[in-house]
Amino acid sequence: MKEIVQLQVGHAGNGLGNRYWNLLGWEHGVAADGRYEGDSDLQLECINAVYEEARGGRYLARSILVDLDPSHLESVMASRANPF
Repeated sequence: MKEIVQLQVGHAGNGLGNRYWNLLGWEHGVAADGRYEGDSDLQLECINAVYEEARGGRYLARSILVDLDPSHLESVMASRANPF
């Protein structure tokens, strides 16, 4: 299976990327804290294409965030629906 790495650059890129990962979490059954809460085998079948499985069965977004303004990155990382 292919693996996807997303690159988010700048204020707008990180804002859109954060919403993109929230949508992917919903589609794949991954909660905001990274736990799988889905109910379909189809969700698990493709989850490793966009998420990396960490210890304890937690899934982390495979993404690189870049911004010259650290305060915006901190706000993305501190958001309630943080998949990173």
